[in-house]
Amino acid sequence: MKNILMYLNIPWNFIKQRPQFMAEKLSRHFNILVYYNKPYKNTYLIESQENSDIQRIAKPKIPRKHPILKKLDNVLQHLYLKRYLRDYEYIWVMHPNEYEILKAHLTHQKLIYDCMDDYSQFPHLSKQAKMELKSLEEELIQRADYIFYTSQTLREKHRQRYEIKKTTYVINNAFEPITEFEEDATIKNYMKNIKHKKLVYIGAIAPWFDIELIKQVLQANQEISVILFGPSEIELPNIERLYHFGKIPHGSIYTAMKYADALIMPFCINELILAVDPIKIYEYIYSGKPVIVPDYPEMDKFKEFVQVYHHAQEFIELTHAIQEGQNSRSVDAFIAQNIWDARAEQVKQIIHKAPISVLITGAKGQLGIELSRELDAYGDAYKIIELDHNALDITDHGQVQVALETYRPHIVINCAAYTQVDQCEIDIEKAYKVNELGAKNLAMMCNQLESKLIQVSTDYVFDGGTSMDKGLCENDEVSPSNVYGHSKYAGEQAVRAHCPKHFILRTAWLYGEGNNFVRTMLKLAQTNSEINVVDDQFGTPTYAKDLAKVIIELMQTEYYGTYHATCEGSCSWYEFACEIFRLKNINIKVNQVTSEAFTRPAKRPKYAVLENANLKKLGLNTFRPWQEALVDYLEEDKAWQEEYLGGHVNG
Repeated sequence: MKNILMYLNIPWNFIKQRPQFMAEKLSRHFNILVYYNKPYKNTYLIESQENSDIQRIAKPKIPRKHPILKKLDNVLQHLYLKRYLRDYEYIWVMHPNEYEILKAHLTHQKLIYDCMDDYSQFPHLSKQAKMELKSLEEELIQRADYIFYTSQTLREKHRQRYEIKKTTYVINNAFEPITEFEEDATIKNYMKNIKHKKLVYIGAIAPWFDIELIKQVLQANQEISVILFGPSEIELPNIERLYHFGKIPHGSIYTAMKYADALIMPFCINELILAVDPIKIYEYIYSGKPVIVPDYPEMDKFKEFVQVYHHAQEFIELTHAIQEGQNSRSVDAFIAQNIWDARAEQVKQIIHKAPISVLITGAKGQLGIELSRELDAYGDAYKIIELDHNALDITDHGQVQVALETYRPHIVINCAAYTQVDQCEIDIEKAYKVNELGAKNLAMMCNQLESKLIQVSTDYVFDGGTSMDKGLCENDEVSPSNVYGHSKYAGEQAVRAHCPKHFILRTAWLYGEGNNFVRTMLKLAQTNSEINVVDDQFGTPTYAKDLAKVIIELMQTEYYGTYHATCEGSCSWYEFACEIFRLKNINIKVNQVTSEAFTRPAKRPKYAVLENANLKKLGLNTFRPWQEALVDYLEEDKAWQEEYLGGHVNG
């Protein structure tokens, strides 16, 4: 087993959270030594922290409040750590301060940075301290061999701030399930003596805790009490029906939640909170009680299980509507995906360099080709399994079962589809067989193997009859107008029904390696001086390369759900054609015509511009404007242009 020295940024008997859970779970896969400093304040300490067999070393520290004191503490900590550093292959730090202590003494060791917060945004730091911390963190990120983030937002912030090019990983927080627990009699009696419905908050009561919101809700709703469990850094007002129990051991939170009517997280949303993936939300959801949280992007992955508010009035209304068993949806899938054991398994796979296996169906199509190229650029991080129709017929459940049980992929990307829109009107059975049944077969097997499934869908799930003043969002009502759209939507529904760990990406006007609209226009320009192109259908041309990049980013997360995924902007087919010819400097007359000029079996959407709303919420919308992506494609497609078009196409 590999040896990891974990330098915790909190004492072991601090309120139990990610560092302690990670150490405990990783000890099943690695030899773990936990090093931490004895605190000089006990605000967050819990005397009755649960026992653990992990080897731990606690040493004093000097308060790092002055440059001289910081230097002294650096020397002191190194003296303590010196004897252990040479024996450990991996050094795990959770804050830049620990790196500052260790950096001059790291030699052969692999460095792991487990980043839990956007540390430079803590309100107590001076402007100078924030600048120094950012500089130190940038150095740490450059030196680290592995970088883990607790949230997607945090990773994206760091990518932009530090211009990170290396591979990083999102390993969300989690919770520890229990089969049985002994009630804390003190908390039980405390809760039973409080009248009214009980809104419970568990955690640190810090400057970002929205105490003004609590005042408003207690004034507006006379039927509730608010009970706070946790240490407080702020002065709490002395108002009726507001109770502060104080800090409690982690094992006692289940008693507090059992006797709560609802669980709340009243946070002021600022730059620090935007990057937070709160452990308490996982624990809240596990309790089965109603959960009320503010709306910000990191809450999106919980929305099946929580109620969100945007302002005080919404929060107040939700407290009036509290009912027993309100959060009654099954949490079985949530539990399986979000326990600390699962997070430790992620770390194990990364450190042991076990590649993540990705199976691509329809691998010889435009998107499949680009996915393989992009994944290949990650080196050994991914094992790519490319299966085209000849290798795997997704409509055959037996073939799907054999293939997935043989390869046991971590991720399946379904690029296989019957996309001949007009032919779907004629061969309806085949359309549904491929687009619905094929997706269902994959979803069922992915669920059985606990694999993630990415299902590629289409803008054709909309009829295009909507107003042209805004793009279509993921929660807009679908209304397919042809067999292809109906069959693809049926495939979406099959995936939702049979595979909890799914990402459905609706894209549009896709082009890449192979037959596509761009190449068709260039070929027509060879033999025609004048062409007709439809000007009353609007969408967004999307380069398969851009879509592949987004899929790879999204599949590393656990933000399951439906996403619109196209390049930015919109145009008509006529405008698309004109831009192609302009970029290639081709002199050809392009006539604007209506859809009625072409008689086709399948009706096309008039306006199917997709808004990438959910990707934008997560900070994952890396799509370029469609014109910019087109320039890139035409440059990369020059070899085909030279081979098939010769000197007839200039550019």
